[in-house]
Amino acid sequence: YEPRLFFAMPTAESERLARRMGERLGTAGSEGAARGGEAAGGSAFDRVARDEREAFVRELWLPSRNEYAHPGAVLRVMNYLCFVNSKVLARQGQRVLASHKPVLVHIDYHADVVPRLRAAAGFLAGQADALRQLTAADTTTHAAARPPCAGAREWNGADEAAPAVRAAVERSPWSWGGVPGFVFEAGGGLSTPW
Repeated sequence: YEPRLFFAMPTAESERLARRMGERLGTAGSEGAARGGEAAGGSAFDRVARDEREAFVRELWLPSRNEYAHPGAVLRVMNYLCFVNSKVLARQGQRVLASHKPVLVHIDYHADVVPRLRAAAGFLAGQADALRQLTAADTTTHAAARPPCAGAREWNGADEAAPAVRAAVERSPWSWGGVPGFVFEAGGGLSTPW
């Protein structure tokens, strides 16, 4: 989940979420430096975006545990046909979005962002064929040089090393919805009260 577009109602829960996000992001700069600076984490913008995303996801998704109480904020997912990302626009825009226009189009991670922005603007302005020029994937990346699904399949072994996973195991037991007794175990096991 990306925290680049979210709406928070002024409630006690959203205030707690905002306060905790601020606390996490206030210490993220020193954590980023500890991770090795630009060599390890990319540009300063990339590090800030990563820290924002991690703080947002951790605060919204981690359940209460021994020393931690969830802020109580609730995540509601927006209708993906009203708040469209560029992939949905390119793949389904002609067919699915012909009868209505989205409220927002999110174009972010593409190397060929300018043609995608122009096509989206044309589509939203009423040019029915504006999306036909789009490909479903970037046209300027080097993905074609790799065979499909190429890459290491290391997630099973690497889970133990992930800081969030390690923290979940070390800080067990957890509670979910006020029910205690959830234990995350090394190796990916989960013990529940049920």
